[in-house]
Amino acid sequence: MSNITITAIHDHQGLQELKPRWDSFTGSLDQTLVFFSHDWVNLWAECFIPDKKLHIIIVHEAGRIIGILPLYHETYSTLKIFKRHCLHSFTNNSATVSGIITASSDLPRVCAAIHHYLKENDHLFTELFLERLPASHTNISTLMNQFSQGWSQATLEPWPGSYYVDTTGSHADHLLSLSKRAQKNLRLKTSKLHKLKGVRWESLPSFSETAFNNLIRIENTGWKKERGNPIVQSERTLHFFKKAAEIFSGKQQFMITTLFVEDRPLIMDYSLIAYGNFHTLKIAVDFDRTDLLNLSPGSLLTEELIRYCFEHKLQRLDFYGICTEHQTHWTNRIDQKYNIMIIKRSDAIARARIYLRKLFKHEL
Repeated sequence: MSNITITAIHDHQGLQELKPRWDSFTGSLDQTLVFFSHDWVNLWAECFIPDKKLHIIIVHEAGRIIGILPLYHETYSTLKIFKRHCLHSFTNNSATVSGIITASSDLPRVCAAIHHYLKENDHLFTELFLERLPASHTNISTLMNQFSQGWSQATLEPWPGSYYVDTTGSHADHLLSLSKRAQKNLRLKTSKLHKLKGVRWESLPSFSETAFNNLIRIENTGWKKERGNPIVQSERTLHFFKKAAEIFSGKQQFMITTLFVEDRPLIMDYSLIAYGNFHTLKIAVDFDRTDLLNLSPGSLLTEELIRYCFEHKLQRLDFYGICTEHQTHWTNRIDQKYNIMIIKRSDAIARARIYLRKLFKHEL
């Protein structure tokens, strides 16, 4: 590790200035995700943790970046008494993927370098949370083996993964792989749909103010409105998704898909498309149009998106979020995600928290 060095970025300005080198590094990886891009990480930090101190660990080898771990400082309390100063990955309900960004071949060396760095700077934190690490892009065993030795202890918890559809074969074969019931329902709903007036699909690969406003308007109906969690209910979330649409449109990595019935949007999908993956991030249904909900607009939309992936030679459609039952009609493939908590073995409070969490099976 003599030729491996580490630097850390602690403020938002430093993160912004890192963009050219970050993009060059992630662009050189054989396997990456749009959620590891500088644009995504920087926008997320700008919108959701504008006042938090960052701690972005950069691993260099012979002057080139070989690994990045985006973290920020967060303070928690246990039993409203003990304050814990933690390092946390860039995750919330709007970003369900994080990870150590590196080539798979470099992961062991990058993990070892980060482990050594954290030991040398253990005064900065009591715990480190790496949340929602995708098994498809992270060797979980390597992380656990590295951080469960010496001065640190790591605990692993599964986080609800996300379903995905493999779209590397043919669309016809995929349809035949569905259950007979699913095939029949799809034919029936499609037939009913085309008997209505003003039916059309529209896919916009660039940002449209009108389309975005339609999305947030119809998303604010039905169960999402009742629960109070549509995009429009949070200024930060609204800004994040609008700005992301603008940024990734400029990179030709964004699309809004709309099913119009009677020339009005019935269901819409907000997606990012990059590195062979189609990520459906937000789906909005106009639940006020109760007379049309028996069309199963979600199924019609899913089939349209799957068809798009096959036609454009994409590798997979990722349902993003967490697994939901209706997605099992289309696939049984799950990209499992994991949460890892790393503590110092010498920290009695952190060790007690781990014991109590296991005992009571809930977060303290």
